[in-house]
Amino acid sequence: MLTFFNEDEIFGETLRFIEERVPLGIFSMALPSRKVRWSAGMYRLLGLDPATHQPSEEMFHALIHPADLGPRAEIELSLRNAMPLHRDIRILNPKGQLRWVRVNAEFLLDDRGRPHRLVGSFLDVSAEYEARQLIKASQRRFDAMATACTPVWWSAGPDGRIEWLEGWEELTGQDPEHSRDWGWVAMLHPDDTERVVAERNRALETGRVCEIEMRVRLLDGSYRWVCARSVPVRDDAGEITEWVGGCIDIHASKEWPAPSCATGGLSGAQIRGGRGIVNWSVKQLSEATGVPVSTIRRIEEFDGFVGSHATAVEKIYHALVRAGADFVTPPNGKPAVRPA
Repeated sequence: MLTFFNEDEIFGETLRFIEERVPLGIFSMALPSRKVRWSAGMYRLLGLDPATHQPSEEMFHALIHPADLGPRAEIELSLRNAMPLHRDIRILNPKGQLRWVRVNAEFLLDDRGRPHRLVGSFLDVSAEYEARQLIKASQRRFDAMATACTPVWWSAGPDGRIEWLEGWEELTGQDPEHSRDWGWVAMLHPDDTERVVAERNRALETGRVCEIEMRVRLLDGSYRWVCARSVPVRDDAGEITEWVGGCIDIHASKEWPAPSCATGGLSGAQIRGGRGIVNWSVKQLSEATGVPVSTIRRIEEFDGFVGSHATAVEKIYHALVRAGADFVTPPNGKPAVRPA
């Protein structure tokens, strides 16, 4: 093994101590001979055996990742012009392991002010890059999930003031400059503004999840119902550092007519779905309504609205509604059933 800085034993011991605990390597290049010397840490970082490998520029260049030819050219430019070098590059060691290293190098000048030696360090920063990639992947995943779940989402400071609001301008036409802080409130229906602000402030005081139904003015001037949900983000001490949230469209549910058996009856599929929601068998529905099991089975065979058995259908409707089913027919939509 080559001894690095053997003229200073104390420094050499200190260097070895540091390199054993930090993924660091030191190198030196004499000028103009360009003879290279590496510390023990440099060998470890590059994955080379000092007993079988002599340090050289060629050996180092052979380890640089092919995609980093730009940084390699920068290294050459630095050597030709005696310029400091500060760069992150990738290396592939003989085992095929990819490592990110941070190169910092400076030229030492002789008594005449001419560069006579290049000295520098290689620091393994692979963990830093891996952490960055995890953060980026997490952010991309969050962005994708947010986009998939809701067209509008935001981040606010601990005081509730909006810092960024994604998708809001496309929905309402209000630009980011005017929607920041509490500017978004201007796009609410006048009848909802006071209630929404009061509920939002209550959530800020309690630190609890906030869910508010409200009407938002769209680009064409009409209003649409949305449900806004905000969740606090806390640090290790439990203090709120920000709020994140999003809006989902609930307009259809607000615009559906009030459920009524008289508005067109029920379909067989609705009745089957209603039984599923309240977890009733046909026999249990029969017991609750007095409608024979055979009649219920015949009614449930209809895919469209049941035109006959009006009295039986009405009894079934009221029994299932009391048990927790909600029968609805959206405008221009198919009959549906949902939990009440």
